[in-house]
Amino acid sequence: LFAGNGFYRKGGIELLKAFQRLGREDARLCIVSTLEVDWGVEPSAAEVAWAERTIADDPRITLHRGIPHAQLLQLMRQAHVFVSTTFADPFNNTILEAMGAGLPVIASKV
Repeated sequence: LFAGNGFYRKGGIELLKAFQRLGREDARLCIVSTLEVDWGVEPSAAEVAWAERTIADDPRITLHRGIPHAQLLQLMRQAHVFVSTTFADPFNNTILEAMGAGLPVIASKV
C-alpha cells in the first residue's frame, strides 16, 4: 500500500519502477493518491505520462483517487505492507497510521 497525494514528491515514479522490477505476477500494489504534482519534485511530462500509463495498464496496480480517510484506514487493515518512498515530507502521518494498523513499513530515509 502506498498513500500520498504529492505522488511525485513522495517517490511515486521510483515506487512504480521498483514494483516493475519485482517481477512477481502475484504481487499487488494499491496506490491511494490524486497523482498530483506538488512542491519539491517536478517530473517531466514524459514521466507523468509514463506513470499514468503504467498505473492504468498494469492489472496488478489499483489506484484510489480522493477516497475518504476512513476508507484509507480500511485499506491499511487489508494490506500486507506500507511503502513510503518520499523525497521530502515534513511529517509523514501515513507512516504512523500504517504502524498503528499493524503494518510493517518500508520507507525511504528522509
